[in-house]
Amino acid sequence: MSHLLPKKNLVVIVDRSRCDPADFVDITRRARAQAPDIRVQLLMPRTLHKLAPVTWDHPTLIVSQVRLQNLRIKRGKLMMPSPIPKLKQAKIMQAAGVATPHVVPYQFGMTFDECLWGSHVMLKPADLDFSSKGTGLEVIAAKELSGKRQQDFPPDHFAGSHKMLAQKFIDSGPQPVRYRAMTFMGEVLYVMKSTCAPIKSRDGKIPADFHSKAPELRREFLPFPEVRAFARKTAAAFPNWPLLGCDILQEAGTGDLYALEVNPGGNVWHFSSPYNAKDRAAHPEYNALFQSQYGAFDVAAKALINATRRLAV
Repeated sequence: MSHLLPKKNLVVIVDRSRCDPADFVDITRRARAQAPDIRVQLLMPRTLHKLAPVTWDHPTLIVSQVRLQNLRIKRGKLMMPSPIPKLKQAKIMQAAGVATPHVVPYQFGMTFDECLWGSHVMLKPADLDFSSKGTGLEVIAAKELSGKRQQDFPPDHFAGSHKMLAQKFIDSGPQPVRYRAMTFMGEVLYVMKSTCAPIKSRDGKIPADFHSKAPELRREFLPFPEVRAFARKTAAAFPNWPLLGCDILQEAGTGDLYALEVNPGGNVWHFSSPYNAKDRAAHPEYNALFQSQYGAFDVAAKALINATRRLAV
C-alpha cells in the first residue's frame, strides 16, 4: 500500500569541495530503502537542472552541503551551511541552555574578575579564518590580563592588529582532552575524543593545549553517552544548519561539559572532506571508526527521513 502514501520530497545537494559524493549515494540509497513515502533525489550544483518538475507538487525538504547563493525554489524548506560569528554562536547556545564558556569582545584595559572568569582567560581572534586554524590563541592568567594596556603587550602581539575575544578558559586536566562531535540533521554521527600532550601557559601553572592544532597523543571512539547527549542538545540549538562540527570540553574536577563552537560553515564532513584529507591519510586506522562507532551512515539516513517527515512543506 506504499503507493497510496502521501509523497514527500527530499532533495540532497552535494559538492566535491565538501565531500565525496559517494558518501551520499550510500546514505540516500539507505533512505530510499527505509522510506517508500519519500521521493529522494541526490544532485550536485551543476545538475540542479535535473530536478524533477513534479518535486514542486509535494512537500519538500532541501538539504545542501554547500551554500548556494542564487538557488531558487518554488516551495519547501531549505537547509544549508553558513558561518556564524563566535559571539552569535555563544548567544544562541546560552538562549538554548547549552553550557558554553563566557565570552566577550576584548578591549585593552578591561578587568577580569576571577569569580566570573576563573584563574585564566583565553584570548582568541574574532575572525573565524584565524581561530579555526589555531592562530593567535593564547591563555593568560586573569590577574595578568586584567587592566593590561596595548603598550604592555609585545609590539608584535596578535591583539595589536586584530579584533579579539576574551573567553573563560576551561581546564580539561593535565593531559588536555577535547571532543569533536559531528552532527547531521540534529543527530550525532560520531564523537571523537582527543587526548593531547600537555603544554603550559605562559605563567607555567596550567595546561594551555587548547585548540585543534595542538599535539595529539591518541584518539578514542567509545560510546561517550553523556557527550553524545550534550552534542545532540547543542545541535538542537541550531535547527537550520544541517551539518555541525561541535567542539566540546569537559572541565577537570567538575566533569561539566561546555560547547566551544559548532563550526557550521560546511567543511566538517570529515569522512571524506578535502579539508581533512591529510589527517585521514596520516591516520588511516581511525577512518573506519568514524563510521562504525554509532553506524554513522545509517544514522544519517534515518535523520534525513525523520527531518523530511517533520519539516517538508
